[in-house]
Amino acid sequence: MILKILALMFLSFFLSGCVSNDYRYTNFSSHNFIAQNNRAVNSLSEQLLSRHNRNLASISPLVMTTVVRIGDLSQTSSFGRLVTEQVTARFVQLNYNMVTLNLGKAIMMKSDTGEFVLTSDVKEVVNSIKAKAVVIGTYAENVNDVYINLKVVNPSNSVIIGAHSYAVPKAPNVDDMLRE
Repeated sequence: MILKILALMFLSFFLSGCVSNDYRYTNFSSHNFIAQNNRAVNSLSEQLLSRHNRNLASISPLVMTTVVRIGDLSQTSSFGRLVTEQVTARFVQLNYNMVTLNLGKAIMMKSDTGEFVLTSDVKEVVNSIKAKAVVIGTYAENVNDVYINLKVVNPSNSVIIGAHSYAVPKAPNVDDMLRE
């Protein structure tokens, strides 16, 4: 009798783990978001170090601009500002000297070519601090996800010297930040 009760208890616990709840986006934790931003910076750092013979001093300081909406490069949100802060923090953890610019219009697009360029304000600051590179970022959202693109740009000629793209699920906490 005790074995039957134990077997039923085990079976009920086992089967309760098989119940499916559609939590695809509600289970996206802030730890996953931070981890994805860290992986993006790790990728950018590897690209930069491989281009500069592993000499961190030759690519530092870096300027970090605010991550902006791809549809309107003069707009951002709490989401864009948070990505900016997390990317900056990760570069600092990797021993880069960082300067953050919180300019609304840090990057713009040339209408005739569709190419991203740095604004004159950014170029002026970059020149004054002798920055070797500028990290720019954009994001776009759809119903389910937010797509983030980060690029490291040579400020003297706007050549992209590193890039990383990734997406995060549009969980309720992410959606809230996009609206702020």
